[in-house]
Amino acid sequence: MRERRLRLSKIGNVGLWAALLLGLLVVGGSNVSRYVIGWLHGQESYKLAFRDIEIDPAPPKWIKSGRVGLLEEARLGGGHLPKVSMAELDLDDLIKDFKRLPWISGAVRATKSYPNKVVISLQYREPVARIRIENSSYFVDADSVVLPENDIDVEKAGWLLDIRAQPPHETPKDGITWPGDMAPPKGDPKDPKVTAQTRVALGAKIAGFLKRKSAEFDGESRPPYLPLRILADQPSLLFVQLGNGTYVLWTPLNNDSAIDEAVNERKWNWLLEQAKREGGLALKSPQYLDLSGDSPIISQFGIK
Repeated sequence: MRERRLRLSKIGNVGLWAALLLGLLVVGGSNVSRYVIGWLHGQESYKLAFRDIEIDPAPPKWIKSGRVGLLEEARLGGGHLPKVSMAELDLDDLIKDFKRLPWISGAVRATKSYPNKVVISLQYREPVARIRIENSSYFVDADSVVLPENDIDVEKAGWLLDIRAQPPHETPKDGITWPGDMAPPKGDPKDPKVTAQTRVALGAKIAGFLKRKSAEFDGESRPPYLPLRILADQPSLLFVQLGNGTYVLWTPLNNDSAIDEAVNERKWNWLLEQAKREGGLALKSPQYLDLSGDSPIISQFGIK
């Protein structure tokens, strides 16, 4: 009987506190609600260490700093404390913080799960070429965006083409597209399409395509006819140099089909067909293979 009274007493106390809280909410209205919610979110269980934000998918192997490095760079760039409140963390601002990183081409979305879980989905840039300028070199992706040289694991980045270009008029900056030339080459056409950025940008696009196609040969001895270098310093033409020294005219710079995937696929197949013929594909200057037309031809125009 006594135990029953105690149980009833406890139930009564719970009911009393519930009624009291309800009364406070009714009397105090939204102010009390905000206070309770604020107090709840101020608890440690509703806080998250910035380094514990989940990244999906995980950073690719060619980024040296990996997940830890990207999170710290985003934290510092966004002015976040090492530990953040789930209630105060703005997901739109978080996405912007990651989009500012040189390695990130896009932040798709970010989600919260209470009490303390945040997941952000990212898209990454992939190095496709190295631009060599005098004693310096820079890595770029297929959009000619400069990537952090000190944060690239070159061995894990796979096969990279060299791009030969004119010296830029300003120092290239990580996360920014390649700047223009210091001065246009002699005889540069007046066509506004053919600018310094056009040459390097097109070279990077072609490098991305050629890297993807050449990946089919990874893990075996690389045939000498695979592309090695892109010459993006010519006035109006873009040449590709193969591993055996052969020059290939890939495209005029003012050709709108230059970045067309189907067109480049056809040129790639032509290149392989020519290489597999008797004697292989080994031309010496002034001869070069011209793939800029409707069918491959051997031309006699030399390259200095």
